[in-house]
Amino acid sequence: MIKKVMILFFMSSVFILGEVVDEINFLKKDDVIILEKRLEDLKKNYDIDYKIVVSEEEKNNLRNSERNVIINLIKGKENKLKLRLKFSKDINILGYRDEVESLLTKIDFLVEEKNYLDLLYEITGGITDIISISEITEEKVEKKNKLVIIFPIVILISLILMILINRKRRNGISKKEMCEYCKIEMQLIENYRESKHKSYKVYLCKVCGRTKTKLIRC
Repeated sequence: MIKKVMILFFMSSVFILGEVVDEINFLKKDDVIILEKRLEDLKKNYDIDYKIVVSEEEKNNLRNSERNVIINLIKGKENKLKLRLKFSKDINILGYRDEVESLLTKIDFLVEEKNYLDLLYEITGGITDIISISEITEEKVEKKNKLVIIFPIVILISLILMILINRKRRNGISKKEMCEYCKIEMQLIENYRESKHKSYKVYLCKVCGRTKTKLIRC
């Protein structure tokens, strides 16, 4: 059975050549080919760069890059297997440790059957699903946080616009009309509405007798 799972975030160091690195010839050659095709498809479809490393000792110094997952299968004494899952810093699944452990528990029987191809196949598929769920959840949280920030701003802008519009209307109604020649206030003598959104005001200068018509748009 798989003895222990450790989820780590790794720092940059050693470059790993290839998708599957079997240092102890633990996997069948045909299985390696199938797994490499599997990882290639996951990279293409989910933009997740998987590396499978089979070794007798844990590989702590592994290359760090974006959207990178290292599956380190360690063959210890008495053929006991340990598994280390290591994620690049841009993959956040800290809140999904239980889901990862549940996945490994479900496929533990494949270790007993020594079906390592299916084991690694299921691990990569399950981890991909967990990463996808975590990213969807994170995206929803980010959108919700943006709405919390934006909504009060929209309300504030709407209130300011309403105040400015009402002030403009009041100014348009109450503004005094002055005679351009006599420089005195003209008297409103007629106010009629042509349509729902258009009306006219007619002003008279008591000194020179001139009139002035003003269009008011409502």
